[in-house]
Amino acid sequence: IDSSVAKNAVYAEIDGQYIDLIEAVQKSGTLNIITLFDEEALDPCTLEQLEGECKSILHLVLDIYKQFGFEEVEIKLSTRPEKRMGSDT
Repeated sequence: IDSSVAKNAVYAEIDGQYIDLIEAVQKSGTLNIITLFDEEALDPCTLEQLEGECKSILHLVLDIYKQFGFEEVEIKLSTRPEKRMGSDT
């Protein structure tokens, strides 16, 4: 997305953690698409805290989607398998 398209950066402190949500309006022919994405969110935690932090983040994302009327959301986890496309650079 072109940086001139991104607008309305919102900074909110949630439980001492910071999240940066950016609303981008992407014009695609006759379709107008609004995208919310998290750019470079950092949530440092210990290995013991990992499961709880993942659940908290997913609940936050689902709450935000629900406010925009999305009730059924599919979430996929991307990993870095050994056999993958692209390079590390």
